[in-house]
Amino acid sequence: MRRLLSFSILVLSLLFTKQVRADTPPTLTAYHEQIRAAYAAAQRSDRIGLDEQATTLEATQTVRLDDGTELPVNNSWLKRALAQEPPPFPTITAQLGAILEAINQPHTPPSADALQKLQGIFNVPPFRDRAVPSAVTNGWRSFWGAVGRTIQRLFDWLFGGASNRSPTPRTTPTSPVTPSTAWTGLSGWGLFWLGLGLLLVIMIVVYAVRGVKDSLVRDTQARTSAEAEAELTATTALERAETEARSGDYRSAVRFLYLSSLLWLSEQHRLRYDHALTNREYLQQLEGKPLQAQLTPIVETFDRVWYGKYALASDEFQAYEAQIAQLRTSSETTA
Repeated sequence: MRRLLSFSILVLSLLFTKQVRADTPPTLTAYHEQIRAAYAAAQRSDRIGLDEQATTLEATQTVRLDDGTELPVNNSWLKRALAQEPPPFPTITAQLGAILEAINQPHTPPSADALQKLQGIFNVPPFRDRAVPSAVTNGWRSFWGAVGRTIQRLFDWLFGGASNRSPTPRTTPTSPVTPSTAWTGLSGWGLFWLGLGLLLVIMIVVYAVRGVKDSLVRDTQARTSAEAEAELTATTALERAETEARSGDYRSAVRFLYLSSLLWLSEQHRLRYDHALTNREYLQQLEGKPLQAQLTPIVETFDRVWYGKYALASDEFQAYEAQIAQLRTSSETTA
């Protein structure tokens, strides 16, 4: 009897331990590795690998920080994105990359007057001008609601009310017989609303077709761009940057200049280039080395231009080119 009791206690303790471990949220480091694995799978359009990571990420509801604080997370968007056919891999890659960038940011507490500064920003244009009076909003809603009800009544009258009309009175032999159609009973206003309804339907169909077409074009362009970048070298990236600069597209030129610097450092065995790595991780590879101080402003300018949509002037682009050239010179002299 004593042995049976001891065995039961042992089994219950094992089950309890397993349940506790299953309910324990992952650490920030483990969550970071999960996001990185999903990011790498999205980069190479690996549907199977991304499905596996999505299952794990969706099951993760909280993340435990180093001080024991648990933060809620929600990755259900990844499952919804993968439910589309085909999945939007460029969009998924961008979203996962943004999460990685957020995790890699330094976790410093905000200053005491941070909320006051934020409120000051929201009190000036363009944020203040975005507030729309509720009366205007309600007016537009009422207008479009009336339009929808009018169109619905029009179609109900055209296609549902014909059977409820009174029968046509019998005519005498001397009276000309006019064939009865759905159009003969329409007044001038009826024809107007019918034409307006058909015009709205045509506009909606055209808008939907254009949206699908634009989406297919964007997916094709993103896939072609990813395949072309996989074959880039430091030299070809620099040539692409010069071509984009001559055409006046400084934003794309900055991107290819930045890629050429990373590829150059990789070819010189100064860092490891990988599509799955973020900009902060490239800087971490150069931790404690003189090249880190030179690469940092290059990364910051790229982030401001590419992600922040900052419009670079011609002289600013030339200064950025000089930074890239100086980085190459320093890499050669310190090799």
